[in-house]
Amino acid sequence: MGGNSKAFYNGCNLVEHSLKWNEPIIYVAVNYRVGFFGFLASKELAKDNASHGGGVGNYGIHPSWLHSRLGIHDQRLALEWVQKNIQYFGGDPSQVTIFGESAGSASVHAHIVAGKPLFTSGIMQSGVLAECLGPMPLDNFRVQGDFDRLVERYGLQDKDDQGKVDGLRAVPMDELINAVAEMG
Repeated sequence: MGGNSKAFYNGCNLVEHSLKWNEPIIYVAVNYRVGFFGFLASKELAKDNASHGGGVGNYGIHPSWLHSRLGIHDQRLALEWVQKNIQYFGGDPSQVTIFGESAGSASVHAHIVAGKPLFTSGIMQSGVLAECLGPMPLDNFRVQGDFDRLVERYGLQDKDDQGKVDGLRAVPMDELINAVAEMG
């Protein structure tokens, strides 16, 4: 798993090269929720999100996905922050380029097809949306299956849909992190 705190993703080299080429850039790295905390999806979560005005899906093309997948939502908030504040660092909000590698590339793709980009260019390195132009179906074994395995692990399979969602929300974060790590 990548992260902007790892040396491999450090932007200093990019900034240094941009200065040597007399084309200075401002490098902004953001953190966002990943894995189950950022991208878990299921029919139960779809109902819960709909009751709160959002949609569901790992990556979607409808504006509702901005508020349903927390990882993408976090990224979107960061892009809004850049648009509002990059000028105070000497940047130009009309010249924002985003890039991502692997799953980050799929996130770039999601923002491109979302319809309201907050950037002018996107670089996608080795990854696209799973179904290329939209969210994975909820009945996909990897999507619904991940949720169902957590539900079973915590003995929530006899609950109604909202009971399953509420039951998982009640699991302490450290315990959920360990469960997700064990499940792979």
